Formats: sequence, structure tokens, C-alpha cells
Amino acid sequence: MGGKCKKKRNWKEINEKYVREGELWIDEEALRDWWKKVTKKNKNKVGSPFTYPDEFMTFGGIVKTVFHLGLRQLEGFIKRLRKLRRFPKAPDYTTLSRRIPRLPWEDLPHTPWNKPIIIAQDSTGLKVAQYGDWMRRKWKVYRGFLKLHVSVNVKNHEVLGVRVTDERAADSAQFSSLIKQSQKKGRIGKCLADGAYDTNACFGVLEREGIAPGIRLRKTASCRDGTRLRRREARLRRRLGGQDAWRDAKDFGQRWQVESVYSAFKRRFGEAVSSKSFDGMVREVLRKAWVYNWLVRLC
Repeated sequence: MGGKCKKKRNWKEINEKYVREGELWIDEEALRDWWKKVTKKNKNKVGSPFTYPDEFMTFGGIVKTVFHLGLRQLEGFIKRLRKLRRFPKAPDYTTLSRRIPRLPWEDLPHTPWNKPIIIAQDSTGLKVAQYGDWMRRKWKVYRGFLKLHVSVNVKNHEVLGVRVTDERAADSAQFSSLIKQSQKKGRIGKCLADGAYDTNACFGVLEREGIAPGIRLRKTASCRDGTRLRRREARLRRRLGGQDAWRDAKDFGQRWQVESVYSAFKRRFGEAVSSKSFDGMVREVLRKAWVYNWLVRLC
């Protein structure tokens, strides 16, 4: 029998959160000093000068991502918006297609965190085509899939680190990059991850950076093999009396917060990408991760 849930949901607060997610506006910063920003961006530029500031293009990228708009639909949206809120010029879809992917979407917005951050790492798959499983089975069409690797702040569900690879990339190979990205957002106190990250390389990264490990060891993990930190974790698990006791001691259940992030991400943006080239796919996923964090912070 499960115990009673002590924490009751505040449905009024949850309702307001989802309402705020739908509130999109052009920030005054996107329109303020339009030509001053453009002049600064055009300094030392070779070729045709820019006409639109990055802040305005970022707004276009947010609208495109949240409302799943095509480039021509986004062009029409901005033209109509210009009649309601005057700004110098509305870009065409060609300009949008060139400028939006080139924005620094990898610089994820995040909330400053003074305390040590507990992060959870994992990966999930994203389809590279919109057609369903029937087409794949009927015509034997297979284009592979993307793997989205993230590290997540378990307290507020913000993505702190992100990597996009093809399906052949091992999860553990992205571990170091995600840790480095997360450290730029704040001090990392503990890292939670499943057995896919039970490697000497991953434990070596945690040991060098002084991060407490929360990686689930394989059942066959030895107290004599591996790095010093991994051996110590194996001894701790044996001393506590097994995997369940180790899980409770490490608060390993918090690792599931990363699964909640993946669920919210796919419900918001879908399970497939629309770009055709691999580089375009990567930029599209990075943009979605940026907008996801923007929405989380908005709420």
C-alpha cells in the first residue's frame, strides 16, 4: 500500500502557469535602438548589411517554435503584427531562414542558482522525418534518428547542458561536455545518471571536478576495479546492503526529473524535426531547447 501524498497541487497556480506560457509579446528590448543595434552588428561586415537586430530575429524564432509555424507563415505573422505594433520593416521568409538558425541558440537562458545544483543526465530519441511507423514498415524507409542528450536542474527543470548527435553516439561519450556546460550555469553538487554512464571516464570527470556521484552502478560492479571514485561507490552500495538502499541514500529517484523534461519537451515541440540537413536538425533542436528554457523561466 502506498502512503498518502503529503504535497497537494495548487491548481490555481498551475492554471496561471499555463496561461502565462501563452503570453507572447515583443519585448521592448527587441525594438529599442533598432538602427543602433543594426549599425553595431554591421561593423566590419563584408557583403550585404544586416537590416534586423538579433533580438528581433530571436522573437521570430520563439514564435516559429512555439506555434509550429513555417517560414512563410511566420512572415505573414510578422507583417500583420507590424500593422498593430509599428517597427521599421518586416523580413521575408528568405531572411528568416538565414538569420534564425544562425542565432546563438546554444547559449541557453537559465536562472541564477546560488546553491550547489543537482543535475540529472539522460538521452532520448527524436525522429528525423514526419512520416509514421506505417511508412517505415511498408516501404522499408529508414533514416535513423537523432539523440538529444541533456543535463537538467532537478529543482526547476531547466536544461543546463545539451548535445545533439546521431543514433550511433554513446551516451557516456557526451557526459564530459554536458558537465562542462552545466558548470557554466552554476556550481554542480551532484550528478544523477543511469547505468549507461557507469564508465571509468564518467567517474573520472566527476572526481576531477569534485562532483558527488549519483550514477547507478551495474550489478557486477567490483570494489577492486575502476577509478577510485567508482570503487568507493561500489563499497558504499555493499555497505548499505544493496541497490535499493543505495538509491534511497543518494536520492536517486530525482533522476526521473529528466524524464519529465523530455515529456514536456516532446509534448510542446513534437517528436520529430522538420529540417533536412544534419546541421539544420542540430540547430533546430538547440532552438527548441532554448525556447523550452525561456518558457520555464517565463513561468
